[in-house]
Amino acid sequence: MLLAYWQIGKIIVEFEHDKKFDNTTSRQLILNLSKYLTKELGKGFSRSNLFNMRKFYLLYKSVQSLTGRISWSHYCELLSISDDAARSFYEKESINSEFVNIVVAISISNIFMTMTLL
Repeated sequence: MLLAYWQIGKIIVEFEHDKKFDNTTSRQLILNLSKYLTKELGKGFSRSNLFNMRKFYLLYKSVQSLTGRISWSHYCELLSISDDAARSFYEKESINSEFVNIVVAISISNIFMTMTLL
């Protein structure tokens, strides 16, 4: 599934680029695409999921950089981390520790609280 989600993100980004869409038009594209894909294919194509697929492709430009050792849910949590080094750290920890999603979310929240207090 990770490869399929990455490829969907790639298709969206390349289409936006080819058509020279601005942010508003890109957002509308994803909203319309979500409605269409959900109607035609069923669950899994919510707006938020399509936005995550788009961001997934943008942050992981090489499909070889993906690991099948963590789930899409883990990646969705990781996508919320804007700092590349922090995201990489939590990705490695997720793999090495076999974190469950809630633990990843709590860990991410804790680092942001720690950074805020400093």
